[in-house]
Parts: sequence; structure tokens; C-alpha cells
Amino acid sequence: MTPLPEDTRMCASSVDGNRRSAGIAMMCALVTTMLIIATREVSLAGPIGRAFVGWAHVLPGSMGCAYCALRTLSAGGWWGRLTLAVTGVSIMWFAVFLGVATYFDVWQGMPDPPPEAYADGAQLTASVLIGWVPGALLYGFVLAAAWGLKQARRGGA
Repeated sequence: MTPLPEDTRMCASSVDGNRRSAGIAMMCALVTTMLIIATREVSLAGPIGRAFVGWAHVLPGSMGCAYCALRTLSAGGWWGRLTLAVTGVSIMWFAVFLGVATYFDVWQGMPDPPPEAYADGAQLTASVLIGWVPGALLYGFVLAAAWGLKQARRGGA
């Protein structure tokens, strides 16, 4: 059997790295989504106070987003890095959106909820439209900090 040329081996390893990164992103998205949905169910059942419902959703979303950012440093190929970036920001967007929706559901589920609990939905619309911003900021911050630490360990830029 003849060995593969060097450029073909590099291409194959890049494809493997992209597949590995896509698998990591998919598993991270599934696990984090299950945690966020479980947080919603717990919030609707009542143990989490209304004031903490949003934060309870953002916590697992932040962890999933940060994990994707950290895994980006070892991702193979730019498709793998792009997949992890989109997944991390999307996880955080979903957490923000579901946190806002659950907050209003919990508020409306109170005995004798005030009329403000049935607002026009501007907060929910805003979370859909700009809910990706916290994810992008967190992802960028964690990636920059991890990259800086990696460079510092190597002994500089």
C-alpha cells in the first residue's frame, strides 16, 4: 500500500478535527439544553423564587457557552471552530430567551398576579432579537482569556 501524500494527510486530519469539534458542540448543546429545560420545569414547579428564575437559566447557558469557547482552542479546522462558536452563542441565546419566558410564566402563575405580569411582551421580543449579545460577549471574553493564558504559558506572543 502506498502512503498518502503529506497534503492529503493534513486534509484528512482537518476533517477528523472538524468532525470531533462538531460532535463536541452537539453533545454540549444537548446536555446544556436538557439542563435549561429542567431548570424551567423546576422553576414552574415553584422552588426557585421569581427573582432568581432568569439567573437560574443563565447559569447552565453560561457554562455551556464557556465550555464551547474553551474547546475552540483545541478545535481542528476553521469549520470546527465556527461550529463551536455558533453553538456556544446559541446555547446562551436559548438560556436568555427561556429564562425571560419562564420568568413571566412564573409571575403569571402566582395567585392574583398584578396586571404588569401580562405585559405586551417587549422583554420577550427583545430577548429573541438581542439575546445573542450576552452569548457573544461571554464567548469572546472566555476565548480571549483562555488564549491569553495559553500564550502566557508558552512564554509570550
